[in-house]
Amino acid sequence: MSHQHPTIIRAVKLSTYAAIGSSLAHNYRTMPVPHADEKRTHLNEDWKPASTPSAIKAAIRERVSLADRVAKRAVFALEYLVSAPFDAFAENGGPVSWKAYFTDALEWLERRHGAENVIAANIQLDEKTPHLVVYVCPLVQYPEKKREREVVGKTDPATGKQRREKRKFFEPAHTSLSANYFMGSREKLIRLQSDFAEQVGKQHGLRRGVERSALNHVDLKAYHDALMKGVQQHLDIPADLLKPKTGMLGMRRETPDALAERVTEALQGQVDGLMAQLATADIDRQRAKEWELTAARARKELTAEKAAHQKVKESLEGLTGGLTDKQVQKVMEYRQAVLRKRREVKQQREAEEKARLEQQNREKEQAMVDRLKQLSPVELAQLSSDERIPLWRLLSERNDLAELQDKFLESGYFHFNGRVISTPEKVPPQDPGLQKSGPEMPHWLKPSGRSGPSM
Repeated sequence: MSHQHPTIIRAVKLSTYAAIGSSLAHNYRTMPVPHADEKRTHLNEDWKPASTPSAIKAAIRERVSLADRVAKRAVFALEYLVSAPFDAFAENGGPVSWKAYFTDALEWLERRHGAENVIAANIQLDEKTPHLVVYVCPLVQYPEKKREREVVGKTDPATGKQRREKRKFFEPAHTSLSANYFMGSREKLIRLQSDFAEQVGKQHGLRRGVERSALNHVDLKAYHDALMKGVQQHLDIPADLLKPKTGMLGMRRETPDALAERVTEALQGQVDGLMAQLATADIDRQRAKEWELTAARARKELTAEKAAHQKVKESLEGLTGGLTDKQVQKVMEYRQAVLRKRREVKQQREAEEKARLEQQNREKEQAMVDRLKQLSPVELAQLSSDERIPLWRLLSERNDLAELQDKFLESGYFHFNGRVISTPEKVPPQDPGLQKSGPEMPHWLKPSGRSGPSM
């Protein structure tokens, strides 16, 4: 199977609904598209239920509404384009069946983003080269996690300065809108190209493009603008060509429609062939420069790798020069023994550190258990959330603390998840239920224990 042709996958960030609408108008042909053949547009296919611009925008809005966090300049959708060179497809003599290729590409994008976030998939067959356009909402599910952060603590009585101490915080699970998670750096974009070529393109006789290439993608609009600019600069329009023709004795003049038709026919021969070549000459020259830069970069990296390899080789020869093969073998065995010993020492240290941390965690957990057993429901409810949440989590995780958790739940101060229903008034911890039976009797009404005044 030939690997002559590269895969093509590109992604564009759409950060406004206006940008999404403009993209949809182009891809769904609700605006004029000069490079698309109107007679073939009916061949285009949709592989997702949302198949009109309005339906796709509504589906994107619905997915965005699920995000807990939406940044001010968030990207609402990613537009992927998947294709290959013109002569890679079977219709043009290549090895690629567009339907099988695009099916695998869509499944790959669904695995990457989650099928529910892939909103639309449109196959475009009305252009010279078949391609797949996919709209994706970049939602990311983040699990709950612990974070350690330095905060300002209590004041040191000796120095009068505030201490800084580390505290752990729990970040709850959340859904975020994050295009950067998928393509927020050059390395991620490189990995996108590599993974797609390896997992999809390779199965269809395609290879990856040049990695770390200096080439920049030429935008389709820029190409068309260059073409039109070339036409405008090179057309030869004689002044007489634009004058309406007159009839006999100057009485009859050429109609505007007839004039337009005559001018079009006269200029048609100038436009075909040569003009397209002239219009794109600057782009072609720029491509050549970028290829030269790519080759130079590759040669530089290869030279550096060779120099590093030679340096290591010379260093090894300096260490083992003059030794017999048997002596070199002994040196290698000694080296392996040293490395093995280092691994053993490292594993032992890691095991000791793990045991120490586990013991520390057990002691900390036991201290929390002891504290829970001493707290009344009122005292637990009056704790700050930073103190109360870890204690309640421990209650929920430990089966042996079920009765204690029931005690707190039955107090009426807590929801099942540990959230405080209502914060009780502060009362002395030694008698938390004192206020439940009504106001305390004033001391001057309480019986003194004597039978009465003596007469």
